[in-house]
Parts: sequence; structure tokens; C-alpha cells
Amino acid sequence: MRALCILLSLLFFFTDIAKAAPSPQERAQAALRAMEGLALRQAEADPLDQLALERQLKDFAREFRSIGPSADPALISYLEDKSRPRKIRSYSVVFLGMLQDPAAWPALKDCVADRREDVGLRALCLQSAGALRIDIRPRRSLAEEWAFSAKAPESLVREALGILAETGSADTEKLEKSARKYGSSPVGLRELFARNAVAALAASRGPSEAALLRLALYFRKGSTLRSDSLTALRIRKPKSADLPEDAVELLTPILLRDIGRPSLETARLFGEFGDPKTLRALLEALKIKDPSTIAEAAQALQRLGDPAAAAPLARLSEGLISDKRFSPRPGLDTRDLAARIQKAAEFFLEAKNEAKEASQSAPAPASASFAPFHYEGWPGAQAPMPVWNGRAQILTLHKEPSSDSPSSSSQPQSRRSLPVLSSLVVLKDPGTLRARRDLSVGLRDLGPDRPLKASDYGSPVLRMRLPLKEGQTLEILAYRPEGACFLRSERRLYLGECLTEAADKDFSVLAEPKVEWWLKTRTGTAEGWFSSDEIGVDF
Repeated sequence: MRALCILLSLLFFFTDIAKAAPSPQERAQAALRAMEGLALRQAEADPLDQLALERQLKDFAREFRSIGPSADPALISYLEDKSRPRKIRSYSVVFLGMLQDPAAWPALKDCVADRREDVGLRALCLQSAGALRIDIRPRRSLAEEWAFSAKAPESLVREALGILAETGSADTEKLEKSARKYGSSPVGLRELFARNAVAALAASRGPSEAALLRLALYFRKGSTLRSDSLTALRIRKPKSADLPEDAVELLTPILLRDIGRPSLETARLFGEFGDPKTLRALLEALKIKDPSTIAEAAQALQRLGDPAAAAPLARLSEGLISDKRFSPRPGLDTRDLAARIQKAAEFFLEAKNEAKEASQSAPAPASASFAPFHYEGWPGAQAPMPVWNGRAQILTLHKEPSSDSPSSSSQPQSRRSLPVLSSLVVLKDPGTLRARRDLSVGLRDLGPDRPLKASDYGSPVLRMRLPLKEGQTLEILAYRPEGACFLRSERRLYLGECLTEAADKDFSVLAEPKVEWWLKTRTGTAEGWFSSDEIGVDF
């Protein structure tokens, strides 16, 4: 009987504790009342005490993080109650954005639209609305409404462009206009406006390459905005059809005369172009003073592969020791830059030797012609988990794993995973290794040249020794996890260690392989292949 009484006493004790514990909503209300009291004290305090009280107000973020989305009703109540101190209403908005709960969207959106409300509070509401975990489309629509409004206050325009920098916009014409709004040399917050507009152009699904080119030419010489425009253009990997015919001619003065980051970014951009029209400008860039741009120009010439670059690169490489442009200096490793130039020069020398040897031998080696190759599976060790991040408007799905294949489009929900039905790594151009001496290498023989299924290379295969003569080449088809490679020689496929690690001693790396990774997915009723380089996809 006594034991029963003790048990009942404990039961009542813990029940009372449970009744006494405040609910999440009560905790949120109590925190806001405490903050309100601190704000009233702060208004009458001296400057040092004001700073201390401000730190106490900021520390309430930890309390609201621990409460979580259950704090939303209390925070929204303070936001909507105009009799509350403006500072606490502002903190309520900030905490709503921190919690990212979609339930806060209507209240934040109404606050942004309320022209009777304090403009600073409206800007905070727009910022927090852009941070909520909701689909990209309403966020982009709200941001476009205020970014492109002629009557919107600057603080709202700034926050709206900040959201578009993540979501992009279909209206690239208005984005370009926004970037130009404050002239070619904006400063302070107006420079931030322009930078966000440039970033929004880079994130846009629609064609923005021509707009970014115009902005690169518009912003002043040496400016960060010019460099940002060039970087954004390069990231979009433009094709010749995306830009005016005279794009190379227009950009050449930046390459040769806007020394610094603009020149460097232009050299990188020319390397992405692969356009023969860049040859003359890149050769001229070898003569400028900036060693970083010279190294980028040398690598761009290597990618271009025009034999006319061989002699200038050889002269530059041979004179590096006495070239004052590559003298050691604080904050810049000129040794790395010199090594990149030497590698580009060696590429042309090796290619010349290869051509000479090929012309003296008959017939041409079988590895000179490329059989179609792709392999089934993942390029890495783990299965991929692609997620639609919403930075683009649509996901382009192709009928076959090729950008030339007929395509359709889908609009996945933002931040949702994309199911992977199949995966192919497709070879575009093989890399090349050249043996420096007679040797043999241990590899797994996968049989005749053909597209590979996972079962072809996943099952155990005995290793063998592949003999190679000095000057003989191997093709690098694709890199695999943990230092492995698919290789090809004389129309046979091999899997083994990537021999590029032994390049200094046993091999010369004449070229790196170029591959595309394609994944097949299904979204709604649409099914097809997409490239891993899609702007809207994260892994």
C-alpha cells in the first residue's frame, strides 16, 4: 500500500511539472515580451548600455531556433501589430526568415505590399520572404514585381535583386536595364544593385549571354562589375550562336589593355570559346605584363590547338628564367604560372613529334580513330542524388543522352530530388598519354572497344601486363573513383590505375579527356535525359 502511495505521488508530481512547462507558443510570447522590455530600456540608456542591450536582443535568435516553426504565430502577431515597437517588429521579421517556415509567406508578402508601412521594415520582409522554403516561382514573381517597378524604393529594389540573383528571371532585358540604372561606375549600395542584376543574368534560364557581353563593355575599365560580367558570361559557357559575330573583336581590347582581373577573365573566356578568331588576340596577350593573364592565354592556346601557337609558346617557355614578368613576388606563385606555360608549350612539341612519327610509319595507328564510347553507371563511387535547386526555370530533358537530341522541358518542384533511372558517362574527346620509354603496365583487359555496361567492368577480371614501346600512345577515356581510368589501345579497352600520376617519369600527358555525364529521370509525366551541368541541378 505504501509503495502504491509513493507511485501515485510521483505521478502527480510529474503531471504538475508537465502542466507548469510552457508551450512553444507561450515561450515565444514570453521571449517577445522580454525583448520589448529590453527595447524600452535601450531607448533611455547611454551609448555603451545600448550596445550591450542590442547584443542581448540578438541573442534571442537561439531561443527562437530552439522553439522552431511553432514560434511563427507569435512572431507574425508582433509583425502585424503596429502598436509594437518597430525594433521588435523588425526582429520578428528577421526571425521568421531565419526559421524559413512557408507559413510566414502570406504575412511577409502583405507587409512588403503595405505602402503605409515603414520602408525599412518592408525591405526586411522581402528579404525574409526570399529565404523561406517555398517553390522558386512565387519567390521569383514577388522579386520581379519590386525589382522592375519604377516606383519601388531603393531598399526594396536591392532586396528584390538579391532574390533574383539566386532565382534568375526570364526578363533579361529588364535585368540588363537594372544593371545599367546607376551608370557605369556605381558605388556603395548602388554597386550592389548592379552586381545582383549581373548575378541574376548568370542564373537566368533564358539567353543572357549577349546582355552580359554588353555589360562587360559598358562598365568602366578595371571595375569589379566588368569582371563580374565576364565571369558570369564564362560560367554560362556561351556558344558562337549566343553572341554577336564581332564578340572576339569587342573583347580583345579588354584582354590586352584592362590589365588585372578583367584581362584574366577575358583570357579564360576565350579559352572556353574554342573559336579560331581568338588566336591572334591570345598570341598578343603573351606579350602583356601580367603573368597570370599570360598563363591563362597559354592554356587557352593549348585548348585551341592551332599549330601557329607552337613557336611563340616555345620562345616564351625557353625564356622564362630571365623573364622579369615571372620574377618571384609577394602573394603570387609565379612558379605555378611558369609551369602552366611550359605544359602548354610541351603540348605543341609533343603533338609535332607525334605527327612526325605518324607520317614516317604506315599504317596510322588504330588509336588515331575514335570509336564511340560511353559507360553505364556513376562517375563516382556513390550513387548520385541530384536535387532540383530551382535556380533555373525549367529542366531540359532530351530523348537521348546528347545535347543534339530532341528535347522537352519540365518544371520540377524546387529543392526536390530527381529520381535517377539510368546514368551514362559519354566520351566527347579522348585524352592521350605517350610513353617516354619502353615499359609494361598492369591493367584489367575489358575486351574489344565498345560501350560498357556496369556488368562489363564491375565483375572481377584478371590483371595483365600491357607492353608499350617508347613513343606509343594510350587513350584516356574517362576517370574513375580512387585513381582508376578507362583506357584504350589498339581498339581494346582497359581499366586500371590512371597513369597520369607517373607522367613525369614514364608518360607525357598530351591531352585530358572530355566527357559529359547524363542522367535519366522522370518528373511528373515527362521522362528523359539531362546533363549534370544543368544550372538548376545540385548533387
